[in-house]
Amino acid sequence: MLLAFTHGLQGQSSQASHQEIDLPKIGYPANCDYMFQDKDAYAKRHVEFLDAEHLLISFPLRTSPCDKNNQPPAEKYRSVVIDTSGHPQHSLDWSRGENLQAGPDGHILMTSGWEIRVLDSDFSILQGFEWVSGQDRKRIPVWMGRLITAPSRHGFVIADGYAPTRTAYFEGSPVRQTLAADSCWPAAVTDGGFACVEASKEQLDIHLSDGELNIHNDLLGKAGTAILPDPHTVLLLTRKQQL
Repeated sequence: MLLAFTHGLQGQSSQASHQEIDLPKIGYPANCDYMFQDKDAYAKRHVEFLDAEHLLISFPLRTSPCDKNNQPPAEKYRSVVIDTSGHPQHSLDWSRGENLQAGPDGHILMTSGWEIRVLDSDFSILQGFEWVSGQDRKRIPVWMGRLITAPSRHGFVIADGYAPTRTAYFEGSPVRQTLAADSCWPAAVTDGGFACVEASKEQLDIHLSDGELNIHNDLLGKAGTAILPDPHTVLLLTRKQQL
């Protein structure tokens, strides 16, 4: 996998400068045209900006060639922080059932069993807390939640996938919960909160730390995806691919 990205326009030139990084040099499996072959609550990301100068690259560790149709999921994975020149800075190996992703303010979010960890860019643990209580573990065999960063990358949402669905917004250093709602699977995340769709009411409920907004529109019953670039602007993508 060859990663290429632009650094920005130079003067009035119509061509942007670009940098190419040969990912197999940092251990990324060569000739593997698949993503993660793991059934998870959401698709794992492979390449993410950690901050303006660093990328987080994640990939499976395999001892045999890739066979995307017949090969079982890998048991071990590796995440590497590189600078925008492609030089490795730090790395961490992790196991199937865990997940790493870029988090708020240049940090890394990790789920490991019942625990959610906030890691520094060198993968050292800054903070850890359990999301599922001991009582809930008796009815939940494996936690299949989601962690979603806000557009500004200063906060993130945790949402579980079990009834009654619980969603909470976290921000700060150390991170702390600033908002929570039950029976809400987030349709979109914005800075300082999240939104949930009630399709039967054609209503979008935007939960914020300083209040709540309710938007009514007949398109909400047809929406496949919602995006909240800010708490007062809603983009809807209908199931007929109309934006």
